[in-house]
Amino acid sequence: MSSNILNHKVLKLNKNWQALDVTTLEDAVNRLNSSKNPYSVIKIEYGKDQNGNYDFDNPLEFTPLFWNDWIKLAPRPFDEVSVRTSSMEIRIPTVIITHTFSRPPKPHKLKPTNTNLMEIYEGRDYWTGKILPKSRVSKDHLITQEYCRTNGLYNIKDTWGNLALTDRDINAKRGNMTVEEFTRKYPEYKPHYELRKTPPEKIKEITLAREAMCPDFRHFLFK
Repeated sequence: MSSNILNHKVLKLNKNWQALDVTTLEDAVNRLNSSKNPYSVIKIEYGKDQNGNYDFDNPLEFTPLFWNDWIKLAPRPFDEVSVRTSSMEIRIPTVIITHTFSRPPKPHKLKPTNTNLMEIYEGRDYWTGKILPKSRVSKDHLITQEYCRTNGLYNIKDTWGNLALTDRDINAKRGNMTVEEFTRKYPEYKPHYELRKTPPEKIKEITLAREAMCPDFRHFLFK
């Protein structure tokens, strides 16, 4: 198999059918062929709608199969890749499931990066409420970086409760002014939402799965 196919994304489920993370095809095949506690592959089939298109929203079948049964399946017409041997063509696994591990997926505390601030606050400027284009985004420290450095407040400088999303020009205009000084000098600017006090949690691997979306993933990621 080529390196591109070996890196094909496969979703892993615990035995309660909850998404755990995303792995590669190479790792998935190793787990499926393990001599101890092998995984199964979920066989997922779809019918067609009245227009003759595959109806990915309403699967007809979810059947766990061990590897020896899985390799007997032909690729589906819409599958983008498959594995060819000298004697057969094998359907690529997309979702695998363990029969022994039931622990739910582990949350991942997100860092307040520009991207995560954009997602959590829906791209809205803290001082104006307007939607910001990505090219204009900056992080505004409500307790300024200078004040934090001077007073040794390193533990709060870059926390969710101290970081707001704002336009670069507004951030530059504020400079090292306190919130009170800034809103007094520029009364047109005022807070438009409350900042989070604790980090939001997401499952990092599931976020990655969304980026590598295939029709089979959605049934386990958006319940």
